[in-house]
Amino acid sequence: MKKLQLSFSSGESEVFVGHSCFFQALEEVFQKAKISSAILVLGQGIANFNPAYLKTIFSQSSFQIPTLVLEDKEEDKNFNTVQKLYEQLYQKVNRHTAIIALGGGVLGDMVGFASATFLRGLPFILVPTTLLSQVDASLGGKNGVNFQAAKNAIGTVRQPLATIIDTAFLESLSERDVKSGYVEMLKHGLIQDAKYWAKLTKIHPNQLAKLHPPDWVELIFRSLEIKAEVVQKDEQEKDLRAILNLGHTLGHYLEAKTNYNLYRHGECVLVGMDFALYFSYRQKKLPLKDWEEAHTFFQKFQLSFLGLEIEKEDFVQKIGLDKKMFDSGLNFIGIDQIGHAFIQKGTAVEDLFSVLEEYRRIPTSFLPEKAN
Repeated sequence: MKKLQLSFSSGESEVFVGHSCFFQALEEVFQKAKISSAILVLGQGIANFNPAYLKTIFSQSSFQIPTLVLEDKEEDKNFNTVQKLYEQLYQKVNRHTAIIALGGGVLGDMVGFASATFLRGLPFILVPTTLLSQVDASLGGKNGVNFQAAKNAIGTVRQPLATIIDTAFLESLSERDVKSGYVEMLKHGLIQDAKYWAKLTKIHPNQLAKLHPPDWVELIFRSLEIKAEVVQKDEQEKDLRAILNLGHTLGHYLEAKTNYNLYRHGECVLVGMDFALYFSYRQKKLPLKDWEEAHTFFQKFQLSFLGLEIEKEDFVQKIGLDKKMFDSGLNFIGIDQIGHAFIQKGTAVEDLFSVLEEYRRIPTSFLPEKAN
């Protein structure tokens, strides 16, 4: 089991990464923090994530941990769901009760937000069970809910006491969900580590199921190291941390445009990254060969948003709700070479749309206007 000790202005946090490590890591956290009571919050979909392993680890606990179940789909990520959690916590916890969230990124965001705000803050332990949540939402302390059309518009930045990443949960994921999480790992390589990108792109997306547990532990740990390097320098996302949003401006737009139920988050981000790299090239900041290298690999995911209507007025209005939007324009995240990101401040959304129309006419675009 690998460990990553993190230091932030708001406090310390520890990340555990291993295979079948949940119980060992949890016991260590309880002992260090002198935790004697806890509440476990499960996502409704958790039964799909290796139920036999869940039964084994819970039977080993040295004391009973009451369990709550919470809706955890993207459409559930709102105040109504958090209110239900508050109501369940009200009679069950005190200010020293640890809240453990075991599930995907949506669950972690909501339970993290509830633990940060209920009784002005409860100890929080995050146990992400999808690859996407393990390499993305697991580190950095961001939590919250969606508000109207704005994704993650309301929330806080508060570090968990500990994060436990157990790759045994990956064994029951669908191939599609594994690929979706892998996109965020590719993002880490693009923005910060060309060698890591090269290592990841040697693995065909259709071969991810053949990776062994030690391989997953090594790759996930490197992704977390990259994210930690960024977040520890800019916990509150005043500047540098924004590079972790590569591909997310268009990605979030595509998720909202398709009502969060047609495509996975990682699929939308992959298209967003492909466009972000193309826009970087059109801004004369990224060599064409680098976009072509990334685009060629991205095509192995075999994605297409064929026929999706994107109208300028709708695009400008929804992108205007993006958290990277300021009075002077959008903080666009691009790369100027594989392994190095940049932030272009004051980018006009109309300029993005103009290049997007051009991008859609490329024969191998993921957003073709019509069948190629």
